[in-house]
Amino acid sequence: RALGHPLNQVAMVGDSLHYDAIAPRGFGVQAYWLHREGQDSSSNVSVPQVASLHQFVVAVTRTA
Repeated sequence: RALGHPLNQVAMVGDSLHYDAIAPRGFGVQAYWLHREGQDSSSNVSVPQVASLHQFVVAVTRTA
């Protein structure tokens, strides 16, 4: 509300699967997991993943 936009129009990215991707999605925020190359990818969680901030910008631009 403080941003002046509905939560579904807010996007964020972070490297913590739980705090930066899963939790915000529970509130309706578009959240992406920054999952860089070489990291363990054993998680079976279905959240959008990006390998770089550039990929995040491209992904968010496509959903706008």
